[in-house]
Amino acid sequence: MVTMDPWERYARDLERCEEFGGEPEFPLVDGEPRFDDDSPAGSTDPHYTKQDVWVAQQVIMGTAHEHLDVGSRFDGFVTHLLAGGVNVVYVDGRPLSFTWDLPRPTLRVVQDDARTLATIPDGGFESISCLHALEHFGLGRYGDEVDPNGWRTAIQALGRVTAPDGLLYLSVPVGRQHRFRNWHRVFSPVTIILEAEHRGLLMEDFAGVNDSGNFIEKAMVRDFALACYACGIFVFRKKRTR
Repeated sequence: MVTMDPWERYARDLERCEEFGGEPEFPLVDGEPRFDDDSPAGSTDPHYTKQDVWVAQQVIMGTAHEHLDVGSRFDGFVTHLLAGGVNVVYVDGRPLSFTWDLPRPTLRVVQDDARTLATIPDGGFESISCLHALEHFGLGRYGDEVDPNGWRTAIQALGRVTAPDGLLYLSVPVGRQHRFRNWHRVFSPVTIILEAEHRGLLMEDFAGVNDSGNFIEKAMVRDFALACYACGIFVFRKKRTR
């Protein structure tokens, strides 16, 4: 099969349109044609799509009155929560690019350093998420301060703001541990588990998207330890203190 040059195909399609009489009720306005929209439908990153739906289901089925999200994808996970009727407090180091003007559910946007969550009170939330964001903290990619320990500081902050017996949904790229320039880190799953335990967060569940893009709900941590770039979805519960 011979692949047609995009400009050649565009010219052919315009000619065919004129053969049908054009579209006189829609005057043609100058602009760059689009050539990249004939890829398979639903082309997306399986990490984000599958983790967002699965974690959103867990939160929506939960009992918390309000959910705190730190840096997750807004036009995916957070909008899933809002569509499910969950009141959300959304924290990001950058301002939101639009105004939320729907009356219900409520969305409160907090612009804050996601590493420290200085404006969030201790034990303030029973339900918290940070999905596919921690791996970027402290690399400067999103305009944040360069801090090699940014991810570790953030886990400490997430543990601090989680209420006793509350749940934290945390996802990161997992596999052979490395850093890819200023893009992201890939964590050994054990690194995340041990750091979380140090902050009073005990793993209650683990799911993941493997290197082949397949979602595994009841995943085994060891099966993700040697991955190249998988997604580990950790569910932690905050220990109660006596």
